[in-house]
Amino acid sequence: QGMARFSRDGRRLATSHRTLTVFDVATGRPAWKTPLKSEFAAEPAWSADGTRVVVAGEKSVVVFDADTGYRFRTVAVTGQPSERHTAFTADGRWVVVAWPIDDENAYAVDLTTGAVKKLGVARGLPGPLPLPDGRVVLA
Repeated sequence: QGMARFSRDGRRLATSHRTLTVFDVATGRPAWKTPLKSEFAAEPAWSADGTRVVVAGEKSVVVFDADTGYRFRTVAVTGQPSERHTAFTADGRWVVVAWPIDDENAYAVDLTTGAVKKLGVARGLPGPLPLPDGRVVLA
């Protein structure tokens, strides 16, 4: 089953299921696509400024340039996310991922350094929600 999410401006649509595809909504055509290493991938998440898109899959969090598909950063993690548990912070520096399928915790991934910080238990939560001030709430 695939997952999809529109960019904030509604001009692009990212889908993930075996491939990550970014569509130009006006034309309905793919702008780019790239295979994913895992068949399972969480719903893609867009950075606030629309320049990056992230997908969390089995054992990795991968950030792509939203215009070109360039693989900006891959961070190895343990576990597998559930479907809708990935969000950027407003400043785009961190990606928050909840992994309730395996260890039921949420993690923050620093996209500058690649460091992974455990935030705590996320069991039963629908997912991380980015706030306008840059904080992310596990709600």
